Amino acid sequence: MKFKVIIKIGIIVLILTIAIGIFAYRNMNYDYQNERFLEKKGYKLGFTENVAKLDDSSEIYYIKGPNNGPKLLLLHGQQVSCYDYAKVLPKLSKHFHIYALDYYGHGKSSKNPDKYNVVEIGNDIIWLIKNIIKDKVYISGHSSGALLAAYVSANAPEYIVATVLEDGPFFSTLPGRAEKTISWLSFKTMHDYFNQNKISSFMEYLISFTTLFTKKFHNIVYI
Repeated sequence: MKFKVIIKIGIIVLILTIAIGIFAYRNMNYDYQNERFLEKKGYKLGFTENVAKLDDSSEIYYIKGPNNGPKLLLLHGQQVSCYDYAKVLPKLSKHFHIYALDYYGHGKSSKNPDKYNVVEIGNDIIWLIKNIIKDKVYISGHSSGALLAAYVSANAPEYIVATVLEDGPFFSTLPGRAEKTISWLSFKTMHDYFNQNKISSFMEYLISFTTLFTKKFHNIVYI
C-alpha cells in the first residue's frame, strides 16, 4: 500500500517537474521565438527585412509584409522590437500591408542617444511614411509606441487614416494635478533615490518611501 502511494507521489512530482520545466523554458525563450519570426513563418508569408537610411546617417530597421490591403504601421513598446508583434503578424498580414519598425535604441535600428525622444523619433517616422511608404497609413502603437503614434498622427494628419493607441502611458500634465499622479510620484522616487547616498538598496528606499507615501498622500490620481 505504501509502495503504491510512493509511486503515485513520484508520478505527480515528475509531472509537476516537467510542467514547470516547460513553462520556464517557454518563458525564457519567448522573445527569442519572436525574433525567429521571419525564418519560421515570415519569409513564407512574404515578409522582407528592410533598412531606411536618413540623411543624417540614422537607420530605421523595419519589416514589410505582402501587399494584401491598406498600409498598417506598427510601433512596438519599450525594450522590445518590431518582432513583439510576431504572434499577430500572420493574421494581420492577410488584411493589411504591414510595416513594423524598430525605433531608435531598439532592435536593429540606430543606437544614438541624441535621438531617444518622441520628437526626433516621431519626425523620422513621419519621414519614413512620406519617403518610404508613400501612402496614407493606419497607425497602431503599443505602450511608448502609442505616444509615438499620437505624435505622428498629430503632426502628419494628412498621412493618417486612423490611429490605434494601445495602453499608452498618457499622464496628466496640468500643474497641480500632474504632481499627484502615481506616474509622477514613481519617477520622482527613482530620481530622489539616485540623488541620495544614505540608502544603497533601491528596494529598501522604495519600501521606506512607500510607508511615508501612504501616510502623507491620499489623493493620488490614477490615469
